[in-house]
Amino acid sequence: MISGLRDAIYLRLRLWFRRGRGELSVRVAALVLGVACSLYGAGAIAQPDGLACLVDASARVKVGAAVTGLMAEVMVDRGDLVRAGQLVARLDSELEAAQVALMLAKSQNDAAVLTARNQLEFTSRKVERLRPLIASKAVTEAVYDEARTDMSGAQARLKDAERSLEQAGLELRRSEAQLRQREVRSPIDGVVTERLLSSGEYRYEQAPIMTIARIDPLYVETYAPIELIGRVRVGSRAAIEIEAPVGGSYTATVTVVDSVIDAASGTFGVRLSMPNPDRTVSAGLRCRLRFESAEARSELDADTAVKR
Repeated sequence: MISGLRDAIYLRLRLWFRRGRGELSVRVAALVLGVACSLYGAGAIAQPDGLACLVDASARVKVGAAVTGLMAEVMVDRGDLVRAGQLVARLDSELEAAQVALMLAKSQNDAAVLTARNQLEFTSRKVERLRPLIASKAVTEAVYDEARTDMSGAQARLKDAERSLEQAGLELRRSEAQLRQREVRSPIDGVVTERLLSSGEYRYEQAPIMTIARIDPLYVETYAPIELIGRVRVGSRAAIEIEAPVGGSYTATVTVVDSVIDAASGTFGVRLSMPNPDRTVSAGLRCRLRFESAEARSELDADTAVKR
């Protein structure tokens, strides 16, 4: 009972310290962590029932928005499952929607282009009719030059109208992007763990709207004894036993092996990924693990026998 509590305190302090959380200063946190490491190193690492571990969410995202504004709607609440890309909240967007409608109308208004194109066709035909007459001196050079000038002006007006229509299309895309910024979508598949704002509240800059945790897969965090350096590798598998009263046996795969050893406890961090497609395992549970690698198991058993 005491050793299990000690393991849990140690793991949570290590994870908390690595994430930089808490209100204590770094010196106080380091002192607390050092005491925990001393207690942990006194006999909690190598036990017959495996290494102490902690099940954690594989990601926690504080979801915000690209802009500030009044919250129009929050579609989810704590405990709701969400999918990546799902609309979870929306800021007031009446002004942006009106701007999109305006720019859409402008981008579809091609009357100026049609008028300029007809004018160019007319002046082009006039120049073609005058070209043979200029050779026979039936018309003066001034009349012909005037017709060609009118045709050049029509060409310029057509290009300007087409450019304006293209610019209206680009402005429509910008307005649509600004409208999308008023929508908040989940970046991951997961479960809502906190709802921090509701409809009618104002979202200020950097203020999160909710927290979403990814629980498939789950991460299993543990600290292995230095004797397992080189024996526990990325890709190694481990059997996970969730502690009572929840219980349950699972298999996880090593995804991260720390390259820096904690000198105070003689351990190094290991992270494993554990599939949780049915979401039957909750984040935050304590567990024990044993590596399935024969080499790692034999080293852990030998270390256990020595410490006995």
